[in-house]
Amino acid sequence: MALAMGQESKFNFVTNGVITRQEDMPKWGQLGCNGLIILDEDHKVVLPKSSAFLQVNHIAFRHVEVILNAMLKGKDIPKICPGEYVRIELKGDKNYLKTGLVHELSDQGVLVQIGKGLGPGGKQFHFPAEHLTVISSEQAARELAASSTEEKTASSCSSGSS
Repeated sequence: MALAMGQESKFNFVTNGVITRQEDMPKWGQLGCNGLIILDEDHKVVLPKSSAFLQVNHIAFRHVEVILNAMLKGKDIPKICPGEYVRIELKGDKNYLKTGLVHELSDQGVLVQIGKGLGPGGKQFHFPAEHLTVISSEQAARELAASSTEEKTASSCSSGSS
């Protein structure tokens, strides 16, 4: 199956492998559509789990591309990559705290989608990387659920409903 996947995907410079013994399986979870393990040329783990296709769709491939491009160019792997969830913190007159999904890295900053569920059509903004903290998908889900509850509570209070 690994060979067929490699041929179908037309991988030229990638080793696509399969683990045949249960005791050799990674201890950190199911992978595949739930993320990829990236190894270096010495077969050392560079990234134990990329973004999950089942959670972020095509952006998961951008995560892998950014990591592989950095490795191939001999550069450091970015601290923030597409497909990762981040907490956005801006200090100023008002403290701004949101959860978002990184879409792209650019000269303008990090393009992050914010909003409910982070599905298609969400609002996207560029933020400086220093205002972003990578968080797990589980933490992002908790924060998004909490902010959704807060918005509902605020809206029902301001409308006078109970």
